[in-house]
Amino acid sequence: MSGELIEINGCVRVKDSDSNDGYALVWPPDFKMTIEDDQIKVVSGLVSGQHLERVIKIGELVKLGGGIVGNPDEQLRGTIPSDCIGPYWVVGSNFLPLSPTPTPK
Repeated sequence: MSGELIEINGCVRVKDSDSNDGYALVWPPDFKMTIEDDQIKVVSGLVSGQHLERVIKIGELVKLGGGIVGNPDEQLRGTIPSDCIGPYWVVGSNFLPLSPTPTPK
Protein backbone atom coordinates (compact mmCIF):
# COMPACT_ATOMS: atom_id res chain seq x y z
CA MET A 1 0.00 0.00 0.00
CA SER A 2 1.11 3.56 -0.53
CA GLY A 3 -0.26 6.89 0.62
CA GLU A 4 0.24 9.90 2.86
CA LEU A 5 1.47 9.32 6.41
CA ILE A 6 -0.88 11.12 8.80
CA GLU A 7 -1.33 11.25 12.57
CA ILE A 8 -4.68 11.74 14.30
CA ASN A 9 -4.60 11.96 18.12
CA GLY A 10 -1.57 9.68 18.38
CA CYS A 11 -2.90 7.21 15.83
CA VAL A 12 -0.55 6.86 12.85
CA ARG A 13 -2.39 6.19 9.61
CA VAL A 14 -1.68 5.93 5.91
CA LYS A 15 -4.26 7.73 3.82
CA ASP A 16 -4.62 6.24 0.37
CA SER A 17 -6.73 7.65 -2.44
CA ASP A 18 -9.62 5.27 -1.63
CA SER A 19 -10.30 6.25 1.99
CA ASN A 20 -10.94 9.42 3.99
CA ASP A 21 -9.05 8.59 7.18
CA GLY A 22 -6.86 5.84 5.75
CA TYR A 23 -5.68 2.75 7.59
CA ALA A 24 -4.51 2.76 11.20
CA LEU A 25 -1.07 1.16 11.30
CA VAL A 26 -0.54 -1.67 13.77
CA TRP A 27 2.94 -2.96 14.45
CA PRO A 28 4.02 -6.60 14.80
CA PRO A 29 6.54 -7.53 17.54
CA ASP A 30 9.53 -6.94 15.22
CA PHE A 31 8.73 -3.18 15.07
CA LYS A 32 8.67 -0.26 17.47
CA MET A 33 7.18 3.09 16.47
CA THR A 34 7.40 6.40 18.31
CA ILE A 35 6.05 9.83 17.41
CA GLU A 36 8.57 12.65 17.81
CA ASP A 37 7.25 16.12 16.94
CA ASP A 38 6.24 16.06 13.24
CA GLN A 39 7.83 12.72 12.43
CA ILE A 40 7.70 9.09 13.36
CA LYS A 41 10.63 6.87 14.16
CA VAL A 42 10.29 3.21 13.22
CA VAL A 43 12.78 0.63 14.43
CA SER A 44 12.51 -2.81 12.84
CA GLY A 45 14.40 -6.01 13.44
CA LEU A 46 13.77 -6.13 17.18
CA VAL A 47 13.02 -9.86 17.10
CA SER A 48 15.14 -10.85 14.11
CA GLY A 49 18.19 -8.92 15.34
CA GLN A 50 18.55 -7.03 12.05
CA HIS A 51 17.96 -3.54 13.44
CA LEU A 52 17.01 -0.83 10.98
CA GLU A 53 15.83 2.65 11.95
CA ARG A 54 13.82 5.00 9.75
CA VAL A 55 12.57 8.51 10.49
CA ILE A 56 9.70 9.68 8.30
CA LYS A 57 7.92 13.03 8.46
CA ILE A 58 4.17 13.23 8.93
CA GLY A 59 2.72 14.21 5.54
CA GLU A 60 5.27 12.26 3.49
CA LEU A 61 4.20 9.67 0.96
CA VAL A 62 5.16 6.17 2.06
CA LYS A 63 5.04 2.64 0.72
CA LEU A 64 4.59 -0.28 3.05
CA GLY A 65 4.11 -4.00 2.96
CA GLY A 66 1.68 -5.94 5.09
CA GLY A 67 -2.06 -6.22 4.87
CA ILE A 68 -5.50 -5.45 6.19
CA VAL A 69 -6.60 -7.05 9.45
CA GLY A 70 -10.24 -6.91 10.51
CA ASN A 71 -9.84 -7.03 14.27
CA PRO A 72 -6.26 -6.94 15.61
CA ASP A 73 -5.48 -9.35 18.41
CA GLU A 74 -4.55 -8.09 21.87
CA GLN A 75 -0.81 -8.07 21.13
CA LEU A 76 -1.27 -5.91 18.02
CA ARG A 77 -3.84 -3.63 19.72
CA GLY A 78 -1.22 -2.96 22.38
CA THR A 79 0.93 -1.15 19.80
CA ILE A 80 -1.62 1.62 19.11
CA PRO A 81 -3.71 4.03 21.22
CA SER A 82 -6.90 2.44 22.57
CA ASP A 83 -9.13 4.94 20.74
CA CYS A 84 -7.47 4.30 17.37
CA ILE A 85 -10.26 3.02 15.12
CA GLY A 86 -10.03 0.92 11.96
CA PRO A 87 -9.69 -0.03 9.30
CA TYR A 88 -6.33 -1.51 10.36
CA TRP A 89 -3.18 -2.34 8.40
CA VAL A 90 -0.55 -4.65 9.91
CA VAL A 91 2.83 -3.31 8.80
CA GLY A 92 4.96 -5.86 6.95
CA SER A 93 8.63 -5.97 6.11
CA ASN A 94 8.76 -2.74 4.11
CA PHE A 95 8.11 0.76 5.41
CA LEU A 96 9.72 3.28 3.09
CA PRO A 97 9.30 6.92 2.09
CA LEU A 98 8.42 7.30 -1.60
CA SER A 99 10.58 10.40 -1.81
CA PRO A 100 13.40 11.53 0.46
CA THR A 101 12.70 14.30 2.95
CA PRO A 102 14.36 17.50 1.75
CA THR A 103 17.05 18.84 4.04
CA PRO A 104 16.31 22.42 5.20
CA LYS A 105 18.84 25.01 4.04
